[in-house]
Amino acid sequence: MCDYSLHLITSRPARVGDKLVTTRFPNTITRGFASVDEPELAVCLLPGTELAFEKEVQCETGIVFSRRLGARGGEIPTGQQEPVQRSS
Repeated sequence: MCDYSLHLITSRPARVGDKLVTTRFPNTITRGFASVDEPELAVCLLPGTELAFEKEVQCETGIVFSRRLGARGGEIPTGQQEPVQRSS
C-alpha cells in the first residue's frame, strides 16, 4: 500500500529489478516513485524494500508550504509572544 497521499493514483508494489524515478503525479502536489516503463503508475516501497542508486542522490530545493498548529487546539501562531507560566 502506498502513502495515503497517493490514494487517488493507480499504484502497485515495487518488484525486484524495477528501475524507478521520482516524479510528480498529474493533478496532485504529490511526488513519489514511478517505473521508468510506466511513469503514470505509482510504485510503492513496502517495508523492508532495499534500494540501490546508479548515481549520487540529489535533492531539489524549492518553496515548502507548511502550517504549524499552536498549542490551543488549532490556532495558527501570529508571531506575538505570550507570557509563559513556569511551574515551581
